[in-house]
Amino acid sequence: MALVTITEPERLQAAVGALWAAYLAAMATLKMQFAFVVSIALGMADSVKLPAVTLLAPVLAPLFGAKFRHWAEPSITTLINLIALLVAWYLQMVISAVYSGLKGARIFGSALVIFLAETLLPRLPASFPEWLLMGIRRDDFNPDDTYVDEVVSAVTFAAGLWFQLSRGFAVPFPLDLVLLPVSLCEGFLRWQITFFTPDAQAQSALAG
Repeated sequence: MALVTITEPERLQAAVGALWAAYLAAMATLKMQFAFVVSIALGMADSVKLPAVTLLAPVLAPLFGAKFRHWAEPSITTLINLIALLVAWYLQMVISAVYSGLKGARIFGSALVIFLAETLLPRLPASFPEWLLMGIRRDDFNPDDTYVDEVVSAVTFAAGLWFQLSRGFAVPFPLDLVLLPVSLCEGFLRWQITFFTPDAQAQSALAG
């Protein structure tokens, strides 16, 4: 049925090729970002491995039994690596949220000021106090001459970052249903980058 329905296979071939190229570009970018995250994880893990193994290995070794007690130390180091990697991923999510929040809030603040200056400002009465305009001039509007956009950007950034952190970066309902394909794609990319990156540093982070 698909072969009959598709009347222009060349367009399908071009679309699949474009998607594949975008996928490879995303993988290359994420791999570079993942190297930074792995560096953080390795630094955190190496700082606690020795004391953790020294304290926990003698306690956990009897629980593994005589045949498997030699697995106590590798189990501890692997668990530390995974926990450090999860913490590093969370820190990277916070960094990305701060950067994207600052960028988006700046764009929103500038656009809002320009929109209000073009729609609301001409309709204000002549008796409207100038100090309430906070630097916006009626005769010659220039967004660089006012600090309203900076105030709006700061408030928007603070509210957005608090919302993200308070929800643990989860998408609220009902947007989670609408953005479910995007969330699945993000999860797949993160899973693939984490466990199927042929980078030696990434493999060492998971193997211990």
